[in-house]
Amino acid sequence: MSDNDVVSLLDALFSVQRLTLALVGLMIIETGILLYFFKDYMLDYPGAGELNALGTAEDYATKSLTFASLTFAGLTFLLAQFFQDGIQLIEEPVFLFTVGFGLFILSYKLEVFAATQRIRLSTQQRLFNFGVLFVVSGLVVFFSRISTQLMIPVAIIAVLVFGLHVAEFIGDYRSYGVEVKNEKKDEKEQRSLDEF
Repeated sequence: MSDNDVVSLLDALFSVQRLTLALVGLMIIETGILLYFFKDYMLDYPGAGELNALGTAEDYATKSLTFASLTFAGLTFLLAQFFQDGIQLIEEPVFLFTVGFGLFILSYKLEVFAATQRIRLSTQQRLFNFGVLFVVSGLVVFFSRISTQLMIPVAIIAVLVFGLHVAEFIGDYRSYGVEVKNEKKDEKEQRSLDEF
């Protein structure tokens, strides 16, 4: 299989439009699942016994701004290197990097609101995570255009990153389930103490 065959196959499987729709759709589905199963919990304010929600929001804001800066620097480098000769070569990866950059900025800006409601903190986290997925997808598309030998390790890393994302979502789902269960148990115990 020649390099052109591999690039054609990747173009068919991972068109930027399909990839963008799939990732945005997945982000909406993840948020929808959490809202559907844990609506009251997600729309409530973080409790006093929870981890420091403001600190978590600030941590995500810091990470988001760092990743946005790195993505912007990478975009600038790519545009400077390929602008004259091969803008077509980087047009699709630049689109994915730009979407990732935008998600990082949105995640950063949500810091102000994130600690006030669980869904906002969860949305800040999802925006950051999907920003990473867009940047990783952009790297796969970029290296598929440059060299199939370089694309293989990048594709392996991308699969690992996507796998870790799925594992993190499953962990969030389970964690929210346990927290909701504990809240209901605490409410029941409080009611019995009040009745006593």
